[in-house]
Amino acid sequence: MLSTLRRPRLSPNFLARRTYVHFPISSEEFFALFSSSPSRRKEVRVKFTNKMKDGLASAGTNLRSKIESRIDKTMEKRPRLKDIRVSYKKKRDEVRRFRYEHSMSIKLPEGGEFNKDLGRGWFDSCGKPLATKTRFGRYVVPWGVDSTKKSFSEFLGWQWERAILTNPLIPTTSSDVPTTAPKIPDQTTYDGPGVATWLGHSTVVFTVPASPTSSYNFITDPHFTPRASFIPNIGPLRYRSVYDDHPGLDTLGSKIDAVLISHDHFDHLDFGSLKILENSKIKPIHYFVPEGTKKIMLANLDISPSDVTEMSWWDTATYPPLDPCSSPAPPPPSVKVTCAPAQHWCSRTPFDRNLRLWCSWAVTNFFNENFFYAGDSGMPDEFPLFEMIGDRLGPFEIAAIPIGAYKPRWFMRSQHIDPAEAVEVHRRIEAKISLGVHWGTFALADEAWREPLDELDKSCEKLGICRSTEFVTLPHGGSIKANPRLAEENWDEQDNVAI
Repeated sequence: MLSTLRRPRLSPNFLARRTYVHFPISSEEFFALFSSSPSRRKEVRVKFTNKMKDGLASAGTNLRSKIESRIDKTMEKRPRLKDIRVSYKKKRDEVRRFRYEHSMSIKLPEGGEFNKDLGRGWFDSCGKPLATKTRFGRYVVPWGVDSTKKSFSEFLGWQWERAILTNPLIPTTSSDVPTTAPKIPDQTTYDGPGVATWLGHSTVVFTVPASPTSSYNFITDPHFTPRASFIPNIGPLRYRSVYDDHPGLDTLGSKIDAVLISHDHFDHLDFGSLKILENSKIKPIHYFVPEGTKKIMLANLDISPSDVTEMSWWDTATYPPLDPCSSPAPPPPSVKVTCAPAQHWCSRTPFDRNLRLWCSWAVTNFFNENFFYAGDSGMPDEFPLFEMIGDRLGPFEIAAIPIGAYKPRWFMRSQHIDPAEAVEVHRRIEAKISLGVHWGTFALADEAWREPLDELDKSCEKLGICRSTEFVTLPHGGSIKANPRLAEENWDEQDNVAI
């Protein structure tokens, strides 16, 4: 029963418990960091420290000395070339002039404030990254502008390597991929803890308790069609669908309250699947999408603008949406939906790259229980992205974290985490239990469908994380409950991993 769950955490620093500082270095200072002269490097550190002091809005002597100490320790390490942001503009003589920038992040003690004018508006006053556009209207990853940028020649190189130099993938359909009949709780009467039901790839139904006697069902990136492609008969073919062996969506018996879309890639935003939902008995009531996505939602679905909430990073909305014209009767119980950052990119055609935002999602209920969906994301080299998410929105009862589509690493590393990094994300966001998703459904990359599970086993064993209660994988259609961490009867309870 919900009455047995832990009490809400009433922390005054719930939204921002740590403060981070991000600061760009000029071209001259950047090159000095690579200088072989210790005195030159020291000179740059002094300038850098002075700039930091000038940017502090309010800080005592003790705080300032702590900042200087952390800066000195950070600056002793020379930055790597992959940490550099590069931008250029053509001059009249057609000679390209490059401006180099290196962005650093330094954790401050609680209570530290920083001038929001620093960092060109890419970060807020607490150092949290903001959704950032170039002057051409395209979104970028603020902590690494070129981190997810891949050239067409690199893509062709991967495809050549995939087709010629490596062993072929397993057949695009596999009866070995386990499935089970999904059991999604009826949200109108469900009075238990939160539940996550995996329907394949990145499609998860979160049953989030909203009151002691009811809950809401949130579905992430619904995908039920045979291919993940803009061309119906071309593109990655689904290995297996939960509905190959079990009845269709109409038999779930529980309505979908809201849809969470993480980004516009075809394996995450599939209008064919959304139309299936719209025409089913479990038709969703509302959509939450990242910036720039609402327009294509309205163009492809028969829904009204009021049915879609478009959000930027760190924006928060409530479900059900508040209706200013509603009667004065007590409103229904609500939950909080937060759009969070991710390291990824967007594109549906060769011409619309990054015109729409990408994100992850967090849902918080009345009991201060948090549920997280990571979407697609790479692991930043230096930037503390997932620590920030954990600080601001965690800890999480259940987190859905991708573990597949990660090979080859030279091509996928910046945009898709691998199982070892997924375990690290689990730790950084303070998840009580994580569910591995984004595997065993489509041949999106070069690993076989079973490989993510084997690699996840190794990573969890290395770090002492229990695969049966802390980082779980399920068959398509399987469910996991939060607090207590007990699996549904429809999957193997002895080792709690998909077979």
